[in-house]
Amino acid sequence: MIFVLALGASLANALTSIFQRMGVEDAPASKTLRLSLLTYALHRKVWLLGFALMFVSFGLQAAALHIGRLSEVQPILTTELVFLVIVLAAWFGFPVTRREVIGCLTVTAGLAGFLYFAHPNYGTGLPQTWAWILTAGACTAGIAAAVRARAVAAPSADHLIRYVLVAAAALVLVLVGLAMIARRRLVTTKHARSSR
Repeated sequence: MIFVLALGASLANALTSIFQRMGVEDAPASKTLRLSLLTYALHRKVWLLGFALMFVSFGLQAAALHIGRLSEVQPILTTELVFLVIVLAAWFGFPVTRREVIGCLTVTAGLAGFLYFAHPNYGTGLPQTWAWILTAGACTAGIAAAVRARAVAAPSADHLIRYVLVAAAALVLVLVGLAMIARRRLVTTKHARSSR
């Protein structure tokens, strides 16, 4: 049931993105990046439908989190991207190229791998420090390889700066995640010592 609710939330999120985009795509250029864009959107039924679906998505996520763990629910929400491609292709006739197919397969394989290897519903232990260092190193290497590959494909200075900034942001997220894990580990260790 947890997975059904989380998949429903993902589908609702994908539809929210589509409908809200449809609601403002015909907005006059004079309303772009202005508060008047919001008033324009509020008068569009399709945008309001997307807004309502956002609440449906929140409700489904809350229900899934009520009966399941965050480590079970949150990864499933990545399927929003797969649903987005499917809806755009099936409903709106957007062409699905090899790039979209590879992206969908990669998201699905990554999610399946995570759910298989992470065993999100077993145990409460924390990995050893060396495992986190190895993970951070692999993430950093992956980010660097992606930036390098993209820099070779589009060597202009503007693009390179943009890719380096995205990579730096991703690296900061990895480091923040590691800091949060280290903090949890410290708190768990102190709690274990104080309960003895």
